[in-house]
Amino acid sequence: MSIPQLEAALREARECLSRAVTDPETLRIRTLNLEEIRVASDTVLQAERNLAAAKGEPYAVPIEFPVTWDTGPPCRTFCKMITGRS
Repeated sequence: MSIPQLEAALREARECLSRAVTDPETLRIRTLNLEEIRVASDTVLQAERNLAAAKGEPYAVPIEFPVTWDTGPPCRTFCKMITGRS
């Protein structure tokens, strides 16, 4: 796809997301179709990545990471710096 086509696809994806979030019928019923919003949001992110790749700009991609982060207890040195106590 050309850059103008990718820009048009991004505009369309953003409009779709905007409609999904601000649909008067959805607001009237007070229920959000979260799946529709998630899909629209993912579509916007993918369109942004495609455009950045075509322009040679940096972009982030999601990755599956097999490790769950655990920050553990706070670092004693850091706490000492913040509170002035050990």
